[in-house]
Amino acid sequence: MPVPGEDLAGAMRSNVEARRLHEDGRPARALSHAQAALAIVERERGPDHADTANVCLGLSLIHEQLSEYDQAEAYARRAVEITRAVPGGATATRLRIHALAQLATIERIRGRIGTAERLYREVLDLADGESAHPDLVTLLSGLGIVYKAAGRYDDAEALYRRALAITGPDGRAAASLWHNLAGLDHARGRHAAGEPAARRSVALRSAALGAQHPTVAADQAALASLLAGQGKYDEAETLYRHALDVFERVYNPDNYEIAVTCNDLGVLMAARGNTQHANQFYRRALHIKQTIFGPDHAEVALTRRNLAAASAPRHARPEGAPARPPARTTIGRPRLRRSWRSSPSSPARSRSPSAHGESTGSSLVCARGRRSIRTRALVPFTL
Repeated sequence: MPVPGEDLAGAMRSNVEARRLHEDGRPARALSHAQAALAIVERERGPDHADTANVCLGLSLIHEQLSEYDQAEAYARRAVEITRAVPGGATATRLRIHALAQLATIERIRGRIGTAERLYREVLDLADGESAHPDLVTLLSGLGIVYKAAGRYDDAEALYRRALAITGPDGRAAASLWHNLAGLDHARGRHAAGEPAARRSVALRSAALGAQHPTVAADQAALASLLAGQGKYDEAETLYRHALDVFERVYNPDNYEIAVTCNDLGVLMAARGNTQHANQFYRRALHIKQTIFGPDHAEVALTRRNLAAASAPRHARPEGAPARPPARTTIGRPRLRRSWRSSPSSPARSRSPSAHGESTGSSLVCARGRRSIRTRALVPFTL
C-alpha cells in the first residue's frame, strides 16, 4: 500500500527533475517526469490543490517548448482555474501570477494579442508594481513582447529598458532583454544598430548555458537575422545552420523553432540567388507550420507567400540584400522579410505565430519573432 508521504516526496523529485530538464532544453525527457508528478499529486492532494496547479503550469511550459500549443493552453487554463480558489498568501498569489502569465504567453503565440495584453495587465496589477517583486522583470518583458507583436515598438522598448534597469546589463535575465531590444531594431529595419545588442545576448547566454543549448541557438539565429539584413550572408548562414542543427537534435521534427529557422534560411538562400534551396527550406517550414497551426493561420500564410515569391520568375530581393541595378528589379514586387526571435526575460521566448513578430507593411513578410525565452523559475513545489 502506497505511503502518502513517500509518494509526495517522489512527486517532488519528479517535478524537480522535470524542471531541470526543461531548463536544460530537453522538453521531451521533462514531459514524462512532469506527467508522473501530476498523477501522484492529483491522487494525494486532489485535482484542485495548489500543488496540482503548479505541476500543470510546468506541463504547460514543457508543451509550449515542444510546440504543442493545444496541450500548453489546456494546462495553463487549468492552472489559472485552480488558482482562483486557492487560499490567499504570497505563494498562492505568485502561483496565480505565473499561471496567468503563462496563459498570456500562449494567447500571444496563438495570435490573440488583445487577450494577451489584458492578461499581462491583470498580472501586473497582482504584482502591484513593486520594483522588488521577483516576477516584475518577467512580466514587463512579457508585456513588451505583446506590444512588439502589436507594432507598438516605443511602448515595448520602454518596458524592456525598465526591466533592464532592474536586472543590470549582465546576466541571464539581461541576455533576454538585450535579445528583445535587438529585435526591436530588427523590426524597425535598423539592422546594424541592433547587432551589438544581439551579440551581447549571445555572449551572455553562451557563458551561462553553453553553445549547444537551444536558447543560445535561438539567440544566434536572431543575430543571424540582423547580419543577413546587412548583407553579411556568410556569417548569417553559419549561425542559422548551427541553430538548425541544435534544434533538430533537441526538438521533435515538427517544432516551431525548426520551422522558423528553415523559413529564415529560405530567405537567405533567396537573397543569394539559390532559388532551389530556398524553396526546399520554405516547403519544410510550411509543412511544419501547417502541422502545428492548421492551414488558415497567419504564420502559414506568411511562409506560403514567401514560397510563392521565391518561385516567381523574378522576385525582389529580401530586405537587407545588396541593391540590384534597376533593370533587374521588378517594381512593386513583394519583398521578403526575415524572422525575428524575441525573448522575454521571463515567463519564452516574440516569435509568436502571427504575433511572433512584427508587420512592417511590406506585402510579404516572413515568420516573425521567436517565442519568448523564459528565465523565471516555477513557483516552489509546496509539498
